[in-house]
Amino acid sequence: MPSLYEVRHDEPCSPHGYTVPREGKDAPTVVYKRVVEDFGATNPLSQSCVPYAQLVHDRLSIEILRGCARGCRFCQAGMTYRPVRERSADQIVSSVIQGLEKTGYDEVSLTSLSTTDHSCIRDVLDRLNRRLEDTGIRVSIPSQRLDSFGVDMAESVAGEKKGGLTFAPEAGSQRMRDIINKNVTEEDLDRAAKAASRPAGTA
Repeated sequence: MPSLYEVRHDEPCSPHGYTVPREGKDAPTVVYKRVVEDFGATNPLSQSCVPYAQLVHDRLSIEILRGCARGCRFCQAGMTYRPVRERSADQIVSSVIQGLEKTGYDEVSLTSLSTTDHSCIRDVLDRLNRRLEDTGIRVSIPSQRLDSFGVDMAESVAGEKKGGLTFAPEAGSQRMRDIINKNVTEEDLDRAAKAASRPAGTA
C-alpha cells in the first residue's frame, strides 16, 4: 500500500525521488509483480449484482484475454498485464450463456486489451451467434484492431442484432502510427470500414 512508503530525495535520483518503506512499517523494499498463471482457473462471472438504474455500459462483460503482445510504445497496460493468457473457447461460450441467464442482459461484451487477437475469436463468435440466434442478444467487441479484422469477422460481430462497430485509427498520420509501433495503414482502415458496411454474404 502507498501509505507504507515514503519518497526521499537525499541521494542522487530523478526529480521524482525514490521510494523506501516508512520507518517502523513492515513493508518490503522491493515489491514484486504477481501473476495468475492459470487464467482459465479464475471465474469469468465475478460480477453478480445487476444495477437497478440503466448505465452507459449496460451489458454483461466477459474478460476473454489478459495481456497484450503488441508492444505499443505508450501502453502501460500492455506491459503491466503481461504475459498474455487466454480463456478457452469452451469456457468463454459457457460463461456468456450462464451470465446472460443470470443477469437478463440483452448484450454481452467480450473484453480484453486486444480481443480480436484471441487465437479462437472466430470460433467463439460463430458459436455464440449460433447459440444466441433468435434471442435478440447482441455480441460486441470493443475497439477492433484494423489489421486483424476481415469481412467474416465483421459479419460475426454484427450477428443477429446489428449494432455499432468501433475502429481505432490510432493516430492522425502514418508517421505517428509508425512512431508508436502501430501496424495500421490507411488501407487497413478503408478495408475494415468496407468490410463492416458490406451486406452479409457478399464478397
